[in-house]
Amino acid sequence: NINLNLKNHNIYGLVGETGSGKTTLLNIITGLIKPHQGYVKYDGYDVTQIKKNISYVSQSTQLMNTSIRMNICFGCELHEINENKLKKCIKLSKLDNMIDKLPKGLDTKISELGANFSGGQIQRLSIARALYSDSNFIIFDEPTSSLDESTGEEILKMISSLRENRIILLISHKKKDLAICNEIYKIENTNLVRINDI
Repeated sequence: NINLNLKNHNIYGLVGETGSGKTTLLNIITGLIKPHQGYVKYDGYDVTQIKKNISYVSQSTQLMNTSIRMNICFGCELHEINENKLKKCIKLSKLDNMIDKLPKGLDTKISELGANFSGGQIQRLSIARALYSDSNFIIFDEPTSSLDESTGEEILKMISSLRENRIILLISHKKKDLAICNEIYKIENTNLVRINDI
């Protein structure tokens, strides 16, 4: 009996104990699981019809052993890449300074599992990928869990700045992460309860 209305320009926090159903709820929201009753709609359309508008930034980003450019423009052929759009996504995700310092810039190859980049840089690459795919709904799953405090704060500032014209869903158990949310919800006994604090 969950009834939830998510609106543009907002960041929503989601908390819950392990096994409470967070992953199941996310799979329903993103259209990976079809609910037995009720529906999930995005802008009036069934969510399964608009999956391309939803991006999921997980705790462990899967990077390809290829260039930064091709990792951000995931699923595109080289000739299909919109360079202006790519530059905008790089700037929004605060990757521009790092890339400018690299001798090969966007053509720098990412080693296996992103071993030649820090956790914060990998997280930014994942965010740039979500932005390049034109996602208006971005889900962040524990975005600062593997980052040091300083880098985590930078990532949170960036996520906060992305809320314009987007819906952002932030899953975290950290009070500091949830401080950027407009509303926080907790899964409790298979119900979704709005809370003020954790």
